[in-house]
Amino acid sequence: MVLQRVRAWPEWVHDMQATGAQAYAVLTLCRAAEALATRRQVSKLAAANAGRSRCLEWSALLDWAQDWWYFGGSDIDHGRFEDVRRFVEGVSARSLRHYNVLPDCGLNPAEPRL
Repeated sequence: MVLQRVRAWPEWVHDMQATGAQAYAVLTLCRAAEALATRRQVSKLAAANAGRSRCLEWSALLDWAQDWWYFGGSDIDHGRFEDVRRFVEGVSARSLRHYNVLPDCGLNPAEPRL
């Protein structure tokens, strides 16, 4: 189930124009990546913290998403749509490559469903 959602996020992110939706997308993808890496479900906050160590290049975006989400961000704030889109596409592609997801059927039959 997690892999299916990770696979769908690059399409979903195009509808994420509201700033809150963008922060949600970043934190939710962090949670999915952490679940795939550790087979544990963690909070958005714990996932963002883990994401910083896994994806140093995205630390500033993770800081932004975490601050928006946990410290009362407003949808009138400027979002970071292009950064969010690139993050979602990159994390999704990296996760799918790692789990050998086949483009036409979703999962490699040898891989367990998460």
